[in-house]
Formats: sequence, C-alpha cells, structure tokens
Amino acid sequence: MKLKLPKSYKDITLGQYEDIKEALSTASVNHYFAWRNVISICSGKTPEEIGKADIAELNQWVSELDWLTVECKDELVDRFSIDGKWYKVHRNINSLSTDMFIHAIKVYNETSNIRREADFAALFITYDGVKFNSDDYATIKDELFFKAPCNIMLPWSRFFFLFSVHYLEAIQQSLESQLKMKIQEITQEIQSSELGTEQ
Repeated sequence: MKLKLPKSYKDITLGQYEDIKEALSTASVNHYFAWRNVISICSGKTPEEIGKADIAELNQWVSELDWLTVECKDELVDRFSIDGKWYKVHRNINSLSTDMFIHAIKVYNETSNIRREADFAALFITYDGVKFNSDDYATIKDELFFKAPCNIMLPWSRFFFLFSVHYLEAIQQSLESQLKMKIQEITQEIQSSELGTEQ
C-alpha cells in the first residue's frame, strides 16, 4: 500500500496534531495500535485500512513519521497565508474590543487542551489589514485550527497561552482606561452643554 505522508510539522494542521498527540499517548501501552492511528490521521486512510498492512510496511511508515517524536520548534511568524488568504498576528492587544475580551475570558476558563490554546491565540490574529472584529473570530479560529500549518500555529498557541494571565490583565486595564476616558469625554460634553445653557 502506498501512502502520502507528511514530512514535517508544516505538512499537518494543529487539528491533526491534537489527534496525533492523543494517539501517541497510548504508545507505551500498545505501540502498534498507537502508530496505526497516527498513520491513519496523517494519511487520510481509515485505521482499518492501515491495519491490513503487514508489520514491515507499518514499521516503514513509522520511520517516515519519526519526526513527530521531536517537538516542533517555536519560531514565531507575524504574518502568514493559508490558501492565499493572509493573516496578521498582533502582540499589542490594546485594540481588542470588549467583545473580544469577553471571548478571551470564556476561552481561558474552558478545559485545558490544544484547541483551547489555539482558540485563545486566535483572539490575537486577524485577516491582514483588518482590525479586530468579533464577527470574524469564529471563522478565523476554525481556519487556524483546521487549515493553518502546525509549525505556524503551535508556537503562537504556546506563546499566547503561556502569557494568557498577563494578557488578560493587560486587556482589562486597557478597557478600564478606555472606559475612564469615555466617562471623562461625556462629563466634559455635559459640562460644556450646561455652560452653554447658562449663557
């Protein structure tokens, strides 16, 4: 059986990576069962189809996927494309809206896993040239998880979630500052209006 297998982390998505990590977690209990499932994920074949191959073929495929046992390098790319569509990563979170902050709190409180970390990172990634938009978030987070190369998204998922507490604090402070400024603006407008009425 001939299989087209990925050769590096740039050839798999973060969604596949999550499934692969789960499959490999059972390798110490049943090596061949774990790798049968990994090969299935990587090739698009069913586990049953892979199970029909002989041991020599399975061992060959495992050796071709040996790079999965080495951690993905954390190289942060600020601008990247998926299927011709460009994305921009924002390390400066001052432009986040209240809606995005609410999303951040919600995602942060979800069960810890690779998807949660990716969804949190997606809060800081927009279409290139487009401002933060909560309406785009649902689409972007799925595109990044199911289509973006793992070597791009995994480092950003780790980066943003590692500093998630600090980011949430910074966002909250930023929103509080914006609220104070808005209150001052409204107060000044009211005062100016009252002065005009008195005159």
